[in-house]
Amino acid sequence: MKRIAMALAAAMLLGLCACGQEAAPVTLSVVRQDWTGRPVQQMEPISLGAYALKKRSVAESETWDGNAKITLKKFDDNTVTVRFQTKNMVERNPNGTINLMSDEHDWVAVIPYEEPYEIITQTMDAGTSFIYTFSKNNF
Repeated sequence: MKRIAMALAAAMLLGLCACGQEAAPVTLSVVRQDWTGRPVQQMEPISLGAYALKKRSVAESETWDGNAKITLKKFDDNTVTVRFQTKNMVERNPNGTINLMSDEHDWVAVIPYEEPYEIITQTMDAGTSFIYTFSKNNF
């Protein structure tokens, strides 16, 4: 099951790869973490790899209950602006909590380079997290 999910996510994320000669200014690293509410049953994180991004690149990450789509909107020297579209996932709050009542599944986030940004299934018993880290490519 994990290998299938990993292969699906990797195949979907291949759409991010820069095609042609122009270098991509941003690299996205993705880690998938399946989890349960029981500490003794935690799964190991799975690195889905690093992908070169250009403006308007789109990535889809397959989850157990749907998908998460991200679109790179813009980037500057310090941050990237990303649109997240999900089915049953929300962003993790800075204090580590999630909003179980949120109906916001389409949002824009401004994320500093090298700071992990996590989206998580909107549940307390078991689910999936995706941790996105953006890096600026210096040429």
